Amino acid sequence: MEEIGNFLPRIFKRQVHRGDPRLAEVLAPLWPRVAGHAVAEHSRPVRFGGGTLVLETDGDCWATQLQALSKEIQTQVNRFLGEPVIRQVRVRTAPTASEVRGKNSRERKRDLWQ
Repeated sequence: MEEIGNFLPRIFKRQVHRGDPRLAEVLAPLWPRVAGHAVAEHSRPVRFGGGTLVLETDGDCWATQLQALSKEIQTQVNRFLGEPVIRQVRVRTAPTASEVRGKNSRERKRDLWQ
């Protein structure tokens, strides 16, 4: 039986070829296989558009490391997809729980006054 990670790129070939923004959703469950377990443990694909894959990581240290590895990650992802779809990898740090709570409370206050 063929492993799912081996045939999924063929199934999603049309989306990959078109540069479909759902590409990040396709890659997310396969991320450990695509990027390796160490990288996947601290990052995840969150958005794709215009040839740019955006990764979200769990800390500034990992963001710095992944940005330094962005060309290697780009090569790995393109190899996995079978086409040079990814032209750039950008890395951002995930917001902390307190940042999310703070933003939500500011939005609630703003909504009260509108």
